[in-house]
Amino acid sequence: MKIKSQLLLVLILCFLLVPGVALAQAPTPPVLFQGDFTIDGVDAPVGTIIVAEVDGVEVATNSPEGIEAEGQYMLVVPKIGSIDTGKTVVFKVDGLVAGEQEYVSSMESPIIELDLELQNGSHGTTPSSDDYFGLGLKTFIGIVAGGVALIILLIVMIRRHRQYI
Repeated sequence: MKIKSQLLLVLILCFLLVPGVALAQAPTPPVLFQGDFTIDGVDAPVGTIIVAEVDGVEVATNSPEGIEAEGQYMLVVPKIGSIDTGKTVVFKVDGLVAGEQEYVSSMESPIIELDLELQNGSHGTTPSSDDYFGLGLKTFIGIVAGGVALIILLIVMIRRHRQYI
């Protein structure tokens, strides 16, 4: 009899918890912003970093890789506390505004096509020595590491060759 009453209590607790689980709100999916991106009329270079802000607070970025295809960008903006439908998402590059768009629920529009454009691109997003000669950080490090390895190999070969002379 004691087992039946314990089983009944467990069943009652399960039935009380099920509506709470069923009513729990699933997280809202993020919104994907994508489109063309130009700086002074020229396709933005690979590696350009874009920051999305709402009310002056950064909510998303494509850092550290930056854009992966010249002149094309994709940026996922999650639904987080400060972003409400109707607020303006401002897209910036090096602190300069490249575009704006009203935030809508991902249930209304999970993908938003928005072209970004910067004028007066003298702010450092074009390839320069500051962004590793336009190669990107990973490629630049790879080239430097390969060069160092080649120099070490040459030094070792020269030292071994001198032993036989």
